[in-house]
Amino acid sequence: MDKSRLYGRQVQRPEHAPHVIYEPDPELVLISNQPVKVMYQVGYNAPFSSGGKSIFPSGEKVKVEHHVKGAQAVACKVIDYKRLEKVIVSERERNDEKYNGYGLLIFLDDLENYFDEIYETVT
Repeated sequence: MDKSRLYGRQVQRPEHAPHVIYEPDPELVLISNQPVKVMYQVGYNAPFSSGGKSIFPSGEKVKVEHHVKGAQAVACKVIDYKRLEKVIVSERERNDEKYNGYGLLIFLDDLENYFDEIYETVT
């Protein structure tokens, strides 16, 4: 994987912000070439969140949302979000009345080893 495409450009941030954030190439989409262990985070319409570990299936696509300099993992958007929600997030969490969606965190080493680059426009 060409890391320059992953890191992209540095985002302007306030002087007091503690981290440097990068936005990846907007057309960079990654497709898994085998099942991959991932972490997911669940948002709730409440002052808490949860998450866990799951397996991201082979042949599925993600788009890196942003990368914090020095971080070991990146936040990713699942392209087929609704269909894979049942695969990634537990039924208990999905059925919680305060459930408000999920996101993935994928280690950089796993992106390099288990994902291939493709380029397409994703909205």
